[in-house]
Amino acid sequence: IVVRHHECSAAARMAATSIVPVINAGDGWNEHPSQALIDIHAMRRGLGTLRGKSIAFGGDPRGRVVRSLIQLLRFEGPREILFCPPPHYEVPEDLVQALSDHQIRLRIIADIDIALVESDAVMMAPYDMSAIGEPPASDYVSPHFTPKHFAITAEKIERLNSKALLYHPLPRFDEIDPSCDSLPNAMYFEQVRLSKFMRMAVLERLLNAN
Repeated sequence: IVVRHHECSAAARMAATSIVPVINAGDGWNEHPSQALIDIHAMRRGLGTLRGKSIAFGGDPRGRVVRSLIQLLRFEGPREILFCPPPHYEVPEDLVQALSDHQIRLRIIADIDIALVESDAVMMAPYDMSAIGEPPASDYVSPHFTPKHFAITAEKIERLNSKALLYHPLPRFDEIDPSCDSLPNAMYFEQVRLSKFMRMAVLERLLNAN
């Protein structure tokens, strides 16, 4: 069973009573494990190794993609994690604690330009992900406008001579401008291509578990 649900822990509740494996494909604000596997795989291919690297997160830090990726990144030995969050949202305490427990430096930055200059890879998310956890029938519409100093454009990359690799689980809004798509920094389409194979591998592992 592959379950995607707006409620946190929905997949765990299903797994507790299911007689077959349950794959969590995203449960509210909680986690998105298969996406984290994809992201780690894509970053390893792009960077060679994550040990000693600086990894930045742009956009809303509260999302399940960020939470699951941090849970894996803490075992990869990065030098530091940078967050460039909206000023009205703090990095969730459980993520701060997870990095602290593994003695990984955490820095909060106020401008994505810093990440483009000082990090090896940038994982982008929408600027505001408040729609996560809303039931499908909800009329809530999340604001997606990204202020200029939080968005990535080709002009910024070229002006800063940035070599940072750009990742995004997609779909995107305006946090990464399409002008970046043809640049060598852009890894997000390859990331999505790899997602098919990673999810095939997860299914293969579970279907052949017995």
